[in-house]
Amino acid sequence: MDMEDLRQIANGTSDATGERLFDELVRHLSSVIGTKCAWITEWHRDKRELEAISFWNEDRFVRDYSYDVAGTPCETVIGENRQFHIPDRITELFPKDEILKDLGAVSYMAVPLVDTDASVLGHLAVLDDEPMPENEVASAILNIFAGRASAELRRLRRERAL
Repeated sequence: MDMEDLRQIANGTSDATGERLFDELVRHLSSVIGTKCAWITEWHRDKRELEAISFWNEDRFVRDYSYDVAGTPCETVIGENRQFHIPDRITELFPKDEILKDLGAVSYMAVPLVDTDASVLGHLAVLDDEPMPENEVASAILNIFAGRASAELRRLRRERAL
């Protein structure tokens, strides 16, 4: 991963808004970081459910996808409002999460999307079917684009409220 990779993500998302921004962000992010999946979710606190705003899986978008966070690695990101990284053997750590098994998951990294008051709006995550060792550049890229996704999600929520 180098500056050209970062430039690729930035160029692919710079003029996009709404669903198009989220779609471009997850597609480029998955490609640059080299993961099988990437997704952006919105947190529905009342249902304890994450709804995918955009979910890229290998070479296609998955639409209309939501899930209960109980017993998932996403629960840590949302519940503790922090970045969470599992470099290997994720299904051993979360054996009740059938979705991980279905996706052939081995590793995971995610960051929360936060509102201006630091409350959790959702998260940005990547998942792979290979180990994902610690990588400061990948972590930084995830955090940078989580900031962009957070701002867009805040904008969309305010727009819906109007």
